[in-house]
Order: sequence, then C-alpha cells, then structure tokens
Amino acid sequence: LMILWDSARTQTVPIRRDSLNFVLITWLIFGAIRLWFDLQRHGAIALRDSALLYYACFFFFAQAWGRDRTLRSWIERCLDIGFVAAPPVFIAFIYWPDFFSTYLAVGGVPVIFIKSDVEGGLLVAGVFWMLRRYIESRHKRWLIAAALNLIGVALSNSRAAHVALAVTALWPVLCKDWRILRPLGALSLAGVLVLITISASSAQPWTKTPLHRFYENVATMVDMEGVGSYVSEDLGDKPDNNRFRLTWWRAVIEETWQESPWFGLGFGHNLSEQFTRIYYSDSHEEFSARSPHNFALTVFGRMGLCGITLLALILLALLRRITNLGKVAASSDRQREQLTPALGTLAILTSACFGVVLEGPMAASIFWTMLGLANTPVSENAALSESRAKPSDDPPPSSPHLPKPEPQADTGLTSSANPTA
Repeated sequence: LMILWDSARTQTVPIRRDSLNFVLITWLIFGAIRLWFDLQRHGAIALRDSALLYYACFFFFAQAWGRDRTLRSWIERCLDIGFVAAPPVFIAFIYWPDFFSTYLAVGGVPVIFIKSDVEGGLLVAGVFWMLRRYIESRHKRWLIAAALNLIGVALSNSRAAHVALAVTALWPVLCKDWRILRPLGALSLAGVLVLITISASSAQPWTKTPLHRFYENVATMVDMEGVGSYVSEDLGDKPDNNRFRLTWWRAVIEETWQESPWFGLGFGHNLSEQFTRIYYSDSHEEFSARSPHNFALTVFGRMGLCGITLLALILLALLRRITNLGKVAASSDRQREQLTPALGTLAILTSACFGVVLEGPMAASIFWTMLGLANTPVSENAALSESRAKPSDDPPPSSPHLPKPEPQADTGLTSSANPTA
C-alpha cells in the first residue's frame, strides 16, 4: 500500500524496465501460481514456506524509495546504524549468551537471539558497506566499524561467512577496484598479524592457539567424509555438518527430480522427510527444520527447474550489475553508491547457500532492500529529487555559459527506451 501511495503521489511506478525486474516479477508470478494450488492442499503451512517469495517485496520498496535522494539517505542511515550496532552485540552474544537468554528476556523468550549462519553473511555485507563510507569521507570511525564487522566474521564460527567474504572480495579484485581493496587488504593483513602474534606469544601448546584453530576450521571445509581429527573447541562436529548438508541436499534433489522436476514439490511439502529417514534412521527425535540449508535447493524443491532457472537468472543479473558498476566505481563515488549494496547482496546470497538465511526476515529483508538500492541509478535519484523540489513544469532557461551534461556510464540493466520507468 505504501508503494502504491508513493507511486500515485510521484506519478511513477516501482518497476523498472530492465532484466532484473522482469525476471524477478516472473519468478514471483510463477511462485504465486504454485502457492495457489499448494494452499488448497497444505493450508497455512504453505503460506509459511512461501516466505522466500514475499520477502522480495522489499526489493520494490527500496527500488521505489531509492529514486528519491532524501528517502534513499534515510534507508542508508538505517543500514549504517544496523551495521555499526551488529558487531558489538554479536560479539557480546558469543561471550555472554546466558545474559541474553536469562536476563534480557521477556516471558522466557530472549529479546535478542542471533544465529551465526544468518549474522555471518550480514557482517560480511557490513564490511563492504563501512569501507564505502570510509572511502567517501575518510573518517577513521568508518574504518573502525569495518574492522569490527571483520572481527565479527572471524569470531562467528560460520564457515559460510568466510566463503562469502572470499567470494565477495573476488569482484573488486576482478574489477581492480583498489580504493576498496587497499583498506580491505590492510585490515585483513592486520588481523592475520594479530593472530600470529597472539599464537606465537601464547604459553599454551600450538594446538590450543587461535592460529591452529583457524587452520583446522579451514581444513573442515574440505573434510566431506569426516575422516579428520580436530582438537580445537567446537570444531569436532563440523565434518558431521558437511555430511548433514550433503545428505539433505542429495535427498531433496532426488525426491524433486523423481516426483516433479519442472514445478517442484510445492510450498508446504516436507522437504526433510526423506532426509530424516536416511540421516536419523536409528533415532526417534523430532526434527522440525524445513529448509535444507541451501536457498537454491529450497527453491528447487519448492518450485522445480522453473523456479531455480529464474533464480539463476536473478543471480546472473546481479553479477552483471556488479561487473558493470565495478568498471567505473574505482573512480566514481556515485557508482559506488550502487556497487556497495550489490556486493552486500552477493555476500548474503553466498552465505545463504550453506544455511537457513533468506527463508526468514532477519537477512531476507536486508538482502532484497540492498538489491533494490543496487538497481536504482544514482543519476535518476538526483533527477527525481530535483523534480520534486521544483514542481513547476516550465523548462529551465537555457544559457550558453552552462556546461553540457556529461554522459552517464551504462550500468547494464537500465533500459535506454525509458530509463525512469
């Protein structure tokens, strides 16, 4: 309703004529049709599972409001506050969980409860978000905020966050964006040196040092058979987590491919039923998780090849966006204003391939919001803000002394036929 009201007030539509909008709308329409039939079969549980679809409405919110400079600044300030507050709260949650579960609770329910697989991807997005703020202003406080987000990633015990950081950092490397790579490299090098210094000066055995824990954490990523032996705390179950995910992923793929490969098993179908028969065959414990800890396979299980193909096209459009923006963002803060949220969405999406991330509002709302901001050209923001500030329809007087406007760089997704649609 807020989008419709703003569209009527500004005489604009929240949909752009580009490939990302077209694919996303097609994905939502297909999912809505799939949901209509699933509601008759599974009832309210189908509506719950379809959350992976309707959270995408945040994309259109951000895309509509991101055109206006004032509204965009307000959204960005909200993200500033979130990315500044998240690391200290997360670190406190790691070291003092009893305080949050016992004292900071209402009716026995914690006011703040943080999942590492969700928070890890958000912290990676926060690293790049704060580095952009530092590049724009050169204020050290933004660099400190980026460092805190990076520390949170290191302490999160989430291997998906580490993979997300590596994947996201790959794009500035490919685009040779040294303005963001220099501070990111400096912070990473400082972290490694601190890790080495602490480990070298520690009186504990080598196997008890942070550096050895880091080594074992990396080693668990490739230990798919669980044959390794790990002495670091909280790492003994990592290989089992690998087997847990691979078994579930294989079960979802096989069941979907056998029963309904094109349109999926639908919203409301229990994607864990086949998995529990295999993985917990000797246990009678109740298993309530419904997502196979992989957003892409969740979409495949619910919507089949049609759904996963459309999701792949959304990812390709995002990567194209990042590549095109990255070519000019190295020397343009205006393009970086779109590149940074695009990198943030890539970080969250990467972490969502290894955990339950985009199926809930905690990360999905930020993911789709940042994607909407990334798909809204800054030049359009300035033009729309100026038109709202000057409601007169009369054209401005021309002057031979005024410089000619410089051509804008093509970002790859904006339609030349109607760039403000």
